[in-house]
Amino acid sequence: MKLNKKRIILEVLILIVLLIYSFITVVIPNYPKMFGSSDKFINANKYVSLVEFEIGEANFGIVLNKNKEVYHILYFNKQATCLYNQDIENNSIDIVSN
Repeated sequence: MKLNKKRIILEVLILIVLLIYSFITVVIPNYPKMFGSSDKFINANKYVSLVEFEIGEANFGIVLNKNKEVYHILYFNKQATCLYNQDIENNSIDIVSN
């Protein structure tokens, strides 16, 4: 009886470790792809406002910080990913709009 309890506890611990490992290696790296954002998480302390755009088929939003700079881009559909890796972040809204 004691051997069965120890085995069950060991199997549960192994299962928990495997779940944590898969979460770290699969879910976290794919998080930006799943929710449509650029390569980093949004820091709520830097967030001031969000402006959503729908230009043709592309639907995206830009998150602005207190200096009116683009802090983050959110991609709401696949067509908006044309803005991905275009060095838009950390630029003034005036520069981006030109």
